[in-house]
Amino acid sequence: MEQDTIRVRSIELVDETGTKRAVLEANSQGMSGLMVSAAGETGITASIGVDRNGIPFLLLGSEEQGRVLASVTPDGPRVHLIDENGQEEILNV
Repeated sequence: MEQDTIRVRSIELVDETGTKRAVLEANSQGMSGLMVSAAGETGITASIGVDRNGIPFLLLGSEEQGRVLASVTPDGPRVHLIDENGQEEILNV
């Protein structure tokens, strides 16, 4: 019998060595999204999702090399630029 829907909480994609490289997940805290990791131990990721408050976001980078977080809040679009030292600048549009 053919099924129209696959229901899971998480899907992990691994490379040929079995290393997790991408995760599509929805959790009970209300967050859902896709996180993709760079090859190697760089810690660099790209994530797109919706947070527990229903705010859509895009997160690029790593704590070691800096990050960009873009979101659309009820107050409008917002971009956070965070350097490797944790210094943050927020751009409101």
